[in-house]
Amino acid sequence: MRVAPLPSSTISRHAPSWLLATLGPLVALAAVLLVPVIADASCASSGGSEQEAIRSAPTVFVGTVTELSNGDRVATVRVDDVWRGSAIPWSVEVVGTPDLNAAATSVDRTYAAGAQYLFVPDGGGPAHFTDNSCTATQPYSANLSGLRPADAPGTPAHPTGAPTQTGSTFPLVLVVAGVVVVLVMTVAAVAVGLRVKPSH
Repeated sequence: MRVAPLPSSTISRHAPSWLLATLGPLVALAAVLLVPVIADASCASSGGSEQEAIRSAPTVFVGTVTELSNGDRVATVRVDDVWRGSAIPWSVEVVGTPDLNAAATSVDRTYAAGAQYLFVPDGGGPAHFTDNSCTATQPYSANLSGLRPADAPGTPAHPTGAPTQTGSTFPLVLVVAGVVVVLVMTVAAVAVGLRVKPSH
């Protein structure tokens, strides 16, 4: 009895050419869809030092990040001290990317909640600024205080209606008044008790 020859192992290892032709474009398309879009951007160096950039910038302020959004690229900032700039309010928004619609760019700057920065934005104002990783913006430290101009505007005024010192001490006044009333009532009760003598 003759046994039928087995299929060649060489032939079984190779997929049909039509299958390879179909999978190739699909793999390429999947790679494009799965890789995050990174916008093309780059820093244009001016050749100056960081200290020169801070001294010559039209807007410089120290601020604390209170809120974050858009992948930590957009920060709501409480302005603590204005070094340069006019009409900067006590709370501003700083956008640390040139393209909010992109998943990321090569010059994105991200911020940390609760951290204090020396902001040196590259545009915007007075309440909305643009920033990126190419600017002189950096975490604030006491070493930078020497760069503060002598005529710096200082801390912006809070808007009308902000809590005042009087308002913050109002509950304390109520507590003190309550304690005084209790003491008066206690003294009065003791005095009445002393006046009433038990009968024998």
